[in-house]
Amino acid sequence: GTVEYTYDAAGNRIGKTASNKTTVYVRDASGNEMSVYEQTGSGTTAQIETDLYGSRRLGLQTAHTVPDVNITLANGDIATLSTFTRGEKIFELSNHLGNVLVTVNDRKLQHTTDNSTVDYWEADVVSANDYYPFGMTMPGREYNAGSYRYGFNGKEDDNDITNGGQDYGMRIYDKRLGRFLSVDPITKDYPELTPYQFSSNTPIQAIDLDGLEKYVVTVRAFIPMAFLPNPAPWVSPGVKGDDRNYYSVNSTAYRTEQKVNVNFDNNTVTYSSNRANGSTGPDAKGNEMNPPQHSDPTVAGPIPTYDKPALEKGTSTTVYLKADAHDKLIFGAPRINYDLAITIAPQPDGSFNYQVKGIKDGFPAYELWITDQTNNKSFLLLNVNPTEAKKTPWSLWGSGDENYNVKGNSSTEKPAERVDFKDTKNTAECSGENCGNE
Repeated sequence: GTVEYTYDAAGNRIGKTASNKTTVYVRDASGNEMSVYEQTGSGTTAQIETDLYGSRRLGLQTAHTVPDVNITLANGDIATLSTFTRGEKIFELSNHLGNVLVTVNDRKLQHTTDNSTVDYWEADVVSANDYYPFGMTMPGREYNAGSYRYGFNGKEDDNDITNGGQDYGMRIYDKRLGRFLSVDPITKDYPELTPYQFSSNTPIQAIDLDGLEKYVVTVRAFIPMAFLPNPAPWVSPGVKGDDRNYYSVNSTAYRTEQKVNVNFDNNTVTYSSNRANGSTGPDAKGNEMNPPQHSDPTVAGPIPTYDKPALEKGTSTTVYLKADAHDKLIFGAPRINYDLAITIAPQPDGSFNYQVKGIKDGFPAYELWITDQTNNKSFLLLNVNPTEAKKTPWSLWGSGDENYNVKGNSSTEKPAERVDFKDTKNTAECSGENCGNE
C-alpha cells in the first residue's frame, strides 16, 4: 500500500499514514518528540505516548491501562479521573551512541526464597536488544524485540517501507544494509562521501544526525621510540614504546587515550575511550625481565566533563579532559598528566572556532585532534614530540609543566588523518598574558 509522510519546515516528521492508520507527532521548538497520537480508519484520535525528558529523552509514558473517566464536580465543572498504574512508564538504558539496549518500567519485582521475606527487588525488563555496528538487531540476543518505539541510535523504528527501517528525519535508514534509501539532500557539499553512507562509515564512534554538527575530540599520549631508556636504570631499565614518528587520528599505538563525542543536535557529550594501555618494561636489549615488569590496562583519568549550560544554548561548549597516569604504566615509567579545556563553537559557514587551553607535563609525545563528523575532516590542533624539542630522557621523567592556549578557526587549518613529525612543528607554549582566558 501507499505510505504518506508529512514534515514540518525543519524536516521533522509530524505525520505518517500507512495501513489505514494515521500517526501524528507533537514536537517542541527543537524538534524533540513530545507526544504521539494515533487514529485507525475513521475512529477517534487517541494519545498513545508522551515522552519523558531530562537533558535528553529518558523514556515514555504509555497509554493508561484504565481509561480516563470524565466526572462532574459539585459546582458543575467537568474533571478527568485518571488511574495510576505501575508499568505504564518506560525508561531507556542506552549507550554512548544513544542505542536503546534495555527498557525497564516503573514496576519492581520482588524476589523471595521463603515466600515470606523479600530478599531483594528486581527491575521489570520490558525489552532488550544487542546491535551489529550498523544497527541490525543480533538474532538470539533480543528480548521482546519490537515492543518499544525507539532502538538503534535512539531513532524510531519504521518498518512500513522496509524491515529494519528507521526514521532519521528527511530520510529512511535501513540498518540491515547500513545505508540510507535515498540520496543525502546536501551530498553536493561532500563529494568525498557516497550519498547513501551512514555516519561517515564510522558507526561505532558516531551517529548520523541529519547533517547537523557533531565532533569527536581525541587526546593521546604516546612514546615515539620503540624503547625508552630510563635515565635512572637502577629503578628500571625503561619502558616499551609505541614506535611511531607520526601523529594519527586513528592510531591504536598509545599509552593513554581519551575520546569524547560532542553532539550539538541533541545537546549531549559522551566519551567512547578513557584508557591507559598496559605496558611492559623489557631490558635494554628488548628482552623480558625476570621477574617480568608489566601493567594491566586501566583508566587514563577522571570521566570527562563539559559546560552543559553552554551546550544547551547550541552555540558552543567546553570539554574538560584530565589524565593522571603517574606510575600507572610500570614502576619508574614517566608520568602522564594533563588538564585541558577544549572549546568548540560551530559557525554558520560550516567551520568551527576552537580553543585548547591548559597544562601538560613533559611526557614524550602528545596529540590532540578534533574531527568534524559533518564534513568528515580531522584537524591536528595540539602536537608535541621530543625529537623536535631535543628533550633528553631526564626531562621526560620530570614534571616539565607546559602551558598552552591555542585558538583559531578550522577553515584556516589543513585537514589530515596522519602527520609525520618531520612535516609539522611542535605547538608553541604560551607565557604570561598569552595564557589568559581570552
